[in-house]
Amino acid sequence: MTTTRPGSSSAGNYRIFSLHGILYNDQLDLPFFTGFNNEIEIYINFNGFFEGN
Repeated sequence: MTTTRPGSSSAGNYRIFSLHGILYNDQLDLPFFTGFNNEIEIYINFNGFFEGN
């Protein structure tokens, strides 16, 4: 997982998270990936914002 903290403005409580990995269908046995390459590359990106008290 990569976590970035964009800029140095007043949004110091804002983060961007990026996950990247490879899943193997011979281990997961997902029926909708049958016939495709065994390696399933996945990217997940999301933003996070939190408020302090």
